[in-house]
Parts: sequence; C-alpha cells; structure tokens
Amino acid sequence: MTGRPRRPGWPGRPSPPDRLPRSVPAAATEGRGLAPAADPDAVSVHLRRPALGPGEPVRALLLHGLGDSATVWEPFARHAPGRLELWCAELPWGGGGRWSRDEDSGRWVDDALRLATDAAGARPNLLIAHSFAATLTLARLAAGAELAGAVVLVAPFYRASADEFDWPAISYYLNEFHQILAEGIRVRAGARLSDDLRTDMAVRVRDRLGPYGWSRFFDAYLRTPGLPLAGVDVPLLLVAGERDTAAFPRDTRALRDALAPTHPHVEAHVLPGLGHFPMVERPEQFSRLVDGFTAAALAGPQQHARRRLHQHSRAAS
Repeated sequence: MTGRPRRPGWPGRPSPPDRLPRSVPAAATEGRGLAPAADPDAVSVHLRRPALGPGEPVRALLLHGLGDSATVWEPFARHAPGRLELWCAELPWGGGGRWSRDEDSGRWVDDALRLATDAAGARPNLLIAHSFAATLTLARLAAGAELAGAVVLVAPFYRASADEFDWPAISYYLNEFHQILAEGIRVRAGARLSDDLRTDMAVRVRDRLGPYGWSRFFDAYLRTPGLPLAGVDVPLLLVAGERDTAAFPRDTRALRDALAPTHPHVEAHVLPGLGHFPMVERPEQFSRLVDGFTAAALAGPQQHARRRLHQHSRAAS
C-alpha cells in the first residue's frame, strides 16, 4: 500500500509504454510499446526484464499494493537475481475506477496470473506480492489455489484472532489512512517533497481510492483470522520491515506462527530499520533474500527445509 508520487500528469494514472492490456493478445516482449487498456479496471502485464545469463529462467510475477503501480518494483528490478525473468502487473487498485465495487478483489490476482501465463507461455515459477496484494494472495492460497511454484509475501496484513480487531484499530486505519499512503511517497521521493506537499498528495490518493477502496482493503484484513491456512501448500517467504506502521511486523510474525504447525516451508524475516517497502528501501538485501529462497524452494522440499533450519535462528527475530 502506498501513495507514491506520480510521474508528469499526476494525479492522473500513468500508463507505462509497455503495458500489455487485457484486450491485446499476450505476446509481450521487453519494451514492446502497446496502448494502455481503456478500461481502468483492467489488469495488464508487461515484461520488465528478461532473465540474464545462461540457464533456465525463473518466471517471476510482481504484484503491487493499494494506490501503487508496477513502478514500485523498479529498485528491486535493478538488483534482482539474474535468473529471474521479471513480469510486472498493473492492477486496478492503483487509482480510481470501479474495481472496489466488486467484493472479490482477489479475482484481479487471478487475472494477472492468467495474463502472465499466456504471455510467458507457462505459469510463473515465483509470485511476489506486496501489501494489499499480499493479503489477497494469501487468501487465494488458503483457498487452495495453485498460483506459482513459490510465493513471496512482502508486508502482508494478517491477524490471528478476530478479537484483535477493536475500535481503536479501525479508527487508526480509517483516520490515518492518508498517513499510511504518505509513507510510500516519502520512501520514493525522499527529501524532494515537503511534509505538507507529501500529505496533500497522500490525501488526493486517498480520495481517489475512496471509501469503497478503503473498505476492500480493510475487509480483506478483517477476513484474515478466518483463513484456512492448512490449505496453503507452497514454499513461502514472508518479508516485513521492523518500522512498518501499516502492516506491523507483528502481523508477519503472527502469520509465520499460524502457518508453522502445518506448513514446513515458511520462512520469515523482519528487516531492521525498514518500513512498509523493504524492496524499495533496501533492494539489494531484499534481492538476496529472494535469491536464496527461490534457489532452495524451487530445487525441492528437502533443500528448502535445510535452508529453513539454517535460517531459523535469524528469521523474524
């Protein structure tokens, strides 16, 4: 989730020149110039970068959070492991549109996977989802969906018990929603923007998302205590920032603990000094985690289990 600064034309939603609209046959290549989809609720995918070097590529699909776009992955893309073939999705919750009137926000995750599969000619080996998209991806996994060979959830929203949602929690996420969005702007723009301008931009992003957009986010969060996590059957890497004030690190720790009894392939890391965007704030460190996890997870359960035991003393401490 973020309220990142827009490129020229803000607050209008930018359209990368190589977006692959849903209506265009999925035969994307890197840098291919295609007109953006006319439907603001459409999902599109584009090839951000082919795999570098020899060997079989690992197809990775990247899903951005609420109020964001695929550009949030740019720092990671510049440092991503060479084996990864990077596909980015543009999801409708980047701005306005009527997507939020549909109660099943997870269907856009399904659409992104379908488009990426059609475009690449095979299902993604790796799915990396951030924030709101991470929570929707978790729900799909809990329902038994086969999304990818391995999954990375970055800053997921999760609570183990419905009792943890009290009125102060609702008040925080409702009344401070624009401040959560402003964090994304701060991370991306740094000192270039004043506090007042950053807040004004975040309020405009909030207003574009609207009450329905906020409701879809919080509804997904509210549903997490009831997710049947025993249905999750895929190697999982959870990554959070120690200073995240949106998806607090306790959410990642709670998710790790909830998965642990029935899921032997969960690995969790809370990164010191980072907030809601570890892939932006420390892309090199994030890339190393993804690289090690991917190599072990896609090699087979035994190697992944050995890596998990090796990492256990440092994971989510």
